[in-house]
Amino acid sequence: MLNVYDHNESVCCQKVRLALYEKGIEFNNIHIAIEEGVQYQDEYLAINPSAVVPAIEHRGKVITESTIISEYINEAFDGPNLMPTDPYCRSQKRRWSRKIDDSIHLPHTTSLSFVIALRFIFQDSLNTPEKLQEHLRNVRNPESKEIQKQAFEQGYESEKFIAAVLAFHDMLADMENSLSESNWLAGSQLSLADLDVAPYIHRLESLSLEGMWSDLPRVTDWYKRITARESWGKAIKAEHIEKWVQLMSKTGLDAQQPVSDILRQYR
Repeated sequence: MLNVYDHNESVCCQKVRLALYEKGIEFNNIHIAIEEGVQYQDEYLAINPSAVVPAIEHRGKVITESTIISEYINEAFDGPNLMPTDPYCRSQKRRWSRKIDDSIHLPHTTSLSFVIALRFIFQDSLNTPEKLQEHLRNVRNPESKEIQKQAFEQGYESEKFIAAVLAFHDMLADMENSLSESNWLAGSQLSLADLDVAPYIHRLESLSLEGMWSDLPRVTDWYKRITARESWGKAIKAEHIEKWVQLMSKTGLDAQQPVSDILRQYR
């Protein structure tokens, strides 16, 4: 059995679950409560010393990093091929995956998510200065540590938050342009490019920021098509934590004006 170390609302976990359900793979889901710091416990650190999710365990081997995991899933299991066969389309898949890995996930999604919502989700367990400092000490990645520190201390005024809003704006414009050439981000068929990117657009929607692509008809159509798939219902809709969904939506409404102000000032 394939073991998947997972968290419902992690965008990285969401893209791996999408790949699993698109391939029709059965797996054993092991929930890692990141809001409670379970990822820093010795038992999980033995699985993934980076203290992040997801990770998978298959045939006695552990694989980490969501993009690598998704490609492994595609290659190691039967089911629809999620990697384009055309060389140019494969290059586009890799371009989108690299864009996500090199900047959109960290720092930009981390900053956007923590400033708008996660700082409030985490506050129940980080309700004293000492607990917050302990949490920050445990964050392995120095960049993520600084992003979270700024989120807790500066909120919408964080420079990293401003950069995140602009980066998502530019990525959506890039998507609109790419989708003028093909139905999906890396060719005529759904691929890992779409599955890698979709959870990040869903994070915007979860944060009540779907207005960021309301004037982009191709992105709007692409998102409708991917969210209508059976895999989306199983991997995303059925896995949501209602408390998180409600809080992200509520705090996202509060963020709409600061986001609009940033785009008006810088774009």
